[in-house]
Amino acid sequence: MMLVGDVLAYIDIYSAIFLIAVVSRAATILFALKQTQRLAARLARSLLAGLQRLDFRHRREGGADVRKGAASRTGNEDEHAVI
Repeated sequence: MMLVGDVLAYIDIYSAIFLIAVVSRAATILFALKQTQRLAARLARSLLAGLQRLDFRHRREGGADVRKGAASRTGNEDEHAVI
């Protein structure tokens, strides 16, 4: 009977140590996941910023001068001369 009581006490101690080990591993895994998430978010932000810097297709600002293209010019400047 005393042997059974000792075995149960050892099982109790072993289960407490096991639970502490599991909790510490879970905390370590959660910490690693949070760090990975932060790294991925920072990488995504830097990629978006880099892509915005490389954007060639954005429109001109509202106050910018509008250039006239070659299609709007006449071929001969003398056609509009006053007689």
